Amino acid sequence: MSGTSHTNPVVLDDVAVPDAVPNALIDAWEPSPTVDELDCVFRWFRGFTMVERTRGPKSWVWDYGVEIQNRSTRRWVCLPCVRKRGPRPSNYDSKGTQNNVENHLWKQHRRWDPSRRRNQPSEGTTKRAFPSIVQSLGLVRSDPSHLAMANQLISGFDRDRFHALCVNWVVESQLSLADLDMKLL
Repeated sequence: MSGTSHTNPVVLDDVAVPDAVPNALIDAWEPSPTVDELDCVFRWFRGFTMVERTRGPKSWVWDYGVEIQNRSTRRWVCLPCVRKRGPRPSNYDSKGTQNNVENHLWKQHRRWDPSRRRNQPSEGTTKRAFPSIVQSLGLVRSDPSHLAMANQLISGFDRDRFHALCVNWVVESQLSLADLDMKLL
C-alpha cells in the first residue's frame, strides 16, 4: 500500500471534493457574516438594509456575499473583501450579477463553485480565434502609417455588404454546407 496513492474526499457543505482541489477552494468558509462584519458593511453603505426576500437565491455565489438594499437599488457586497478589511469591499448590482460576481470571486479570491458542477476558468489568457487585421497584414502597431491603414480598413468594412457577398458566393458556387464548415473559412 505504500506505493499507491488514494484520494480521500474532503466534505465541504455536504459535497465531496477530491484532495486534488487547491486549498484556496476548500478552506473553511463561514458563509454567515458576523455582527461586526455587518456593521462594517452598513458603515460603507449608509441607508441600506438587508434584502427582504421570500425565498433564497439558488447560486453558490450568494454564500460569499451579503445582499443589501435601499429604496432604489440592491447590491451584493463581497464577504471575503469585507473580511480582508480593505478600504471598501467590492460590490455589484444584484440584478443579473452572477457572472460579475463569479469573475470577482475567482480573480480576487480564487473561489469557485464548491459543487464542482462548473469548470473553473482557465488561468492563461485566451488566444483570439482569428488574427486581427493588423496581424493578418503584418502591420507594425508602432508605425503611424500602418495604424492609419488598419483604421481605414476597419472603418470602411460594411458587415451587411460582406454578409451579402458571402451568401452570393455560396449560392453561385453551389457549395454544400459541409464545405462551408471548413476551419479556414
